[in-house]
Amino acid sequence: MRTTVIGTRVLSAGLLLALVAACDRAPAPPASGLEVEGSSLSFSAVQNQSTPPPPQTLAVRVDQEQAKRIGTGPALGETADWFAARIDGEPPELKLVVSITRTTLPPGDYKAQLEVATGDAQESVLQSRTVELNYRVLFKP
Repeated sequence: MRTTVIGTRVLSAGLLLALVAACDRAPAPPASGLEVEGSSLSFSAVQNQSTPPPPQTLAVRVDQEQAKRIGTGPALGETADWFAARIDGEPPELKLVVSITRTTLPPGDYKAQLEVATGDAQESVLQSRTVELNYRVLFKP
């Protein structure tokens, strides 16, 4: 979980996402405040392969006038431990980078939800977007 500071105050991603949880969902934002290029990513790997599939990215655009910080992490209640996510770049153009961390899972299809959220200077959540993650682990012949 990682937070990128847009303003001058630092807010941990955990606190930012806790605010999302406390509000249950962020209020409906202006359409241009937080944009994520897509709503899902799909990965595939053979069970126990030596290297995980390559990371994938989605473009993220943040309205700097409103948002002073941005964070990402598993959605509220999410227990998937097979991925990692971070925000890279400089506002307003950022990248959400998602990586698979394990290829040791039993063969099958796995799903998870990832949240991207913005906060204001008063540490209130402005907006959040959900990205669906799909991971297929294939049987090793």
